[in-house]
Amino acid sequence: MDTVYNTAQNKKSPTLRQLGQTDIMLSPIGLGTWQFSSGVGELGKYWPALTDETTRDVVKTSIENGVNWFDTAEQYGNGLSEKNLSNALKSVGVAPGAVKIADKWWPKNRKATSMNESISERLDCLHGYTIDLYQIHWPESESWLRTEMKVLAQLVEEGKVNSVGLCNYNRRDIKRAHRFLRKRGIPLASVQIHYNLAYRHSEKHDVLKVAADLGMSVIAWSPLEQGLLSGKFHNNNEETLKHLKRERINMFGLTSARLKETQPLIDALERIAASHNATAAQISLAWITQYHGNLMFAIPGANSAEQSLTNSRSMHILLSQSELDELDVVSREL
Repeated sequence: MDTVYNTAQNKKSPTLRQLGQTDIMLSPIGLGTWQFSSGVGELGKYWPALTDETTRDVVKTSIENGVNWFDTAEQYGNGLSEKNLSNALKSVGVAPGAVKIADKWWPKNRKATSMNESISERLDCLHGYTIDLYQIHWPESESWLRTEMKVLAQLVEEGKVNSVGLCNYNRRDIKRAHRFLRKRGIPLASVQIHYNLAYRHSEKHDVLKVAADLGMSVIAWSPLEQGLLSGKFHNNNEETLKHLKRERINMFGLTSARLKETQPLIDALERIAASHNATAAQISLAWITQYHGNLMFAIPGANSAEQSLTNSRSMHILLSQSELDELDVVSREL
């Protein structure tokens, strides 16, 4: 059945942006699906397992409100995130090709050649949905960078993936990877980094500048700093924090000290949000996708249809230059 959720025809759809130098067009906000891991595996333990109904509602709400792509990974539940995502897409009538999917290869303790076997498993888990962007999750494989790029290039040339990117690589290796792929006539589409108003370290290491200079896109993971930028922890920190997984608190430093440190930023976000009839989280996402022009995409996760609706609607908020600049200044002082 043809999808009824064609974002190109959806009146709620934002203007799509080009992914790097590819012909792939994406909404500024995608949906991160780490939370679709069903509580399984090394990374799945960070999130409680979601029901099939909740997963379906999150996906459906995202698409109905202009999101046209999803970011998943092999390591999210050892393939369960991919399966849960594809099952949800099928259950709401979304045909393969109607949305875009970004996936990732897990490199730890593996050689780059394992991507050849892994890609078949990824496609099986996705149940007929194609991989539009295939990324190396971390720079931790047992192979040289040149070998990693050779395998990525082969996957594109064989038609198994449509484009390729990196996650969490430094500026030096991004440049080298771009050079290796360019010799094969393949663009390095993107680099995915941990980035948000409360965590801007990649700017200090020139990762954003390098990406812009090379014509790549940047994808911000954890764009709300695991909920920190929603302000909900600041408003009721003891009650809210105690319901989080301990692994999540430790990984992202969601402590009372950090809440105090980021309070001025939350105050600014909430004040600006009030003038837009929005939330602090929405303003945070709007800043990421607007401050750097069309360079950056963001992939917030969502554990409920309400969260996916809130995240999606951030694409329809237009911040003034003065608002963008104010948040830039306040966040740099952290």
